[in-house]
Amino acid sequence: MTQSKTAYTNLSLRSPRAAHTIGMSTLARECQAVKAPVRWNAVRDVVCRHLQIAVSTSRDIKRIIKSGQCAAIVEKVAKCAQEHQSPRNYRVIGGIFLIIREISLDSILVAEIYRQNLDDLVFRSLDPDTGVQELLAPAIHVLAQLSKTSPSREISHRLAVKGTGMTVRLLSKHNENAETHFMLIVLLHTYVTKLSRHRNFHENAHTAKETKSLELFRAARTLVDLLENRIRGRFLDWEGLRLMTDTFTWLSFYQREAILQLPCFTGIRMFVAFISGPCLTIRCRGLLGLLNIHSMNCEGEIRLCNPHLCMRLRGLPTVEAHIEVACDPSKKDHEGPPQHESKSDKGYEESPAELELPESLPSNFDPYEAGLRMVEFELNGPETELESFAYPSERLFGTATPTSTMFTAMECALRSQQKEYEADVVKLGGLVLSLRQTKITGAGYDRIVRLHFSERVAAINGVRQWPDSAYFYYGFIRYRSGSRHLESGMRGLQCPDCTPYLATQIRYQMVLNKFTMAVTHLAIYDDQSEWWKTGVQYLMQMPASISEASKQKTDLAKLDLSIAEAVEVLSTNKSLDHGEFVAAMNDINRHRKNIARTSTPFIDAMKTMHEITLEREQIAQALKREEVPQDAELEKSMAKEVEYHTYDDGQPVLPQCSWCHQTTMGLRKCSRCEKVKYCGTKCQNNHWSSGHKLECISPEISV
Repeated sequence: MTQSKTAYTNLSLRSPRAAHTIGMSTLARECQAVKAPVRWNAVRDVVCRHLQIAVSTSRDIKRIIKSGQCAAIVEKVAKCAQEHQSPRNYRVIGGIFLIIREISLDSILVAEIYRQNLDDLVFRSLDPDTGVQELLAPAIHVLAQLSKTSPSREISHRLAVKGTGMTVRLLSKHNENAETHFMLIVLLHTYVTKLSRHRNFHENAHTAKETKSLELFRAARTLVDLLENRIRGRFLDWEGLRLMTDTFTWLSFYQREAILQLPCFTGIRMFVAFISGPCLTIRCRGLLGLLNIHSMNCEGEIRLCNPHLCMRLRGLPTVEAHIEVACDPSKKDHEGPPQHESKSDKGYEESPAELELPESLPSNFDPYEAGLRMVEFELNGPETELESFAYPSERLFGTATPTSTMFTAMECALRSQQKEYEADVVKLGGLVLSLRQTKITGAGYDRIVRLHFSERVAAINGVRQWPDSAYFYYGFIRYRSGSRHLESGMRGLQCPDCTPYLATQIRYQMVLNKFTMAVTHLAIYDDQSEWWKTGVQYLMQMPASISEASKQKTDLAKLDLSIAEAVEVLSTNKSLDHGEFVAAMNDINRHRKNIARTSTPFIDAMKTMHEITLEREQIAQALKREEVPQDAELEKSMAKEVEYHTYDDGQPVLPQCSWCHQTTMGLRKCSRCEKVKYCGTKCQNNHWSSGHKLECISPEISV
């Protein structure tokens, strides 16, 4: 029964209806007097008046920062929280949650939140043993906000580690309130994507205890139950479906075991069901999920359709800038692409195909002639169809297992005869062969990454040393995605020494590049973003690109049969490249007939969703664009797509840093053009070097 404020405050303290207020502070009593149902904004205002602070507008935030009161304000809030930890004071804590949500929008204030461990206060409310049920909804909203505005990669990762397990447990049990249930899905999606984005950073490696606490297997099982409509009272809508399919796909990237441990191939069949649905975005997520499952968790940069690299995370160094540090830990201050290595420099000479290093070369091995045969094969291709599937080591080297000593001898023999170009071809070709064989033999992560980076260095140096050689452009674009690598491929095709075989190989790599961008952009990005629209354009280019690469027309009506035949051929001949794609296609062929017969609840639900029609309209709009935007243009569009305020309840809208997009009232203008703002010197330097220099400095006018 609703009580008015007057009736409530006139109750005698002896009344049973007021007994629960005994022992409360003045602030707690005033918060308790707010009319039910609780309006948390009103409670926040009560707490702010008591603490004599104001945080509800951008002017309030700016005043705090300019006066240097950030630490003091957060300290007031933290002290108030400590004084009201009793469950009976839960309304005070709820008001504090909204204060935290407001000040977390500013990157300077949010840093103080973590420095004073205010986030722990919010996490305690999710604990089923110590939490208060009434605080569950505001706590979830605050945690979702904190995850979006975390000031650093380390803090973002810390939040995900602390919150994932709690969120999974609540999601598997809580279904009373539809809004709270949906916000739990949002929070789980946020945490899993944060974990996935930072997986490749070794400083964030988890202990076994931390990994277990994430409860990702339980998360996968819960998501399957929700998608299959097995939980009473929870019906699928578009927003929930969009978030859950994305979370399930990221789970397969971060910890594929969580998917594979589901009984009866449930996880794999779920991804095949994604592919069988009417939504293009979810179909791409299904394929990406299967590729994630069959890719080695440690492959990093050299996996097909790697979502980690396609996220275009701000602050991540390019592979070129990272190569030298990875190959030589002593050079940690390196900031640019590696320079060309002389033949006497051994820094990047990775040993190809080494299993055992023999003491001497075989007596019948002529390194010079073998090197020339290898160069001939690398430039002009196989002599027979069988050599297209298996590298002809026996014919080229006289042995099926060439060693590092043999490759070194071939390179030295060619250089001794002043055949520098041929020696560089042998060096790069040996690294490519070594990487293929190392992946097949299941070598460790360090070995694979070292080989990959060494191959990248050899290709970059080859392009610099031989700018008119198609072979090194081919090496440069292998496994790479992005529009600039399509441009490099076109330069390779225009080289005067580009043979028909190299032209086919370059076009094939360009097709893989477009395939990667199409699948990842469509699977990862929202259909309103420029990235998603670009993915549609690349997808529509695929049939023509495949025909050009294979020099024959592609009959889309027979595409399924062609895929099945290709899978059989590649499996029989033990294809060295992209085994994850072969395995994914096998899964699709094995399970899709059963999926079609039995159907899936979420597929039936999608058929009636209005958003599927809207997606088709978005596809049609994307196809009307005449040109595909370049990566640099897409990067600029990110500023328009990033939004940190997600609630329509008067949250302050703060300006964003022009580089990292973090929001704060403490930004400083560029002193030259005064058109852009930065939160620090590092962001200013990064933006300057990435292209702002050309926009900021006016070109000279010739007289």
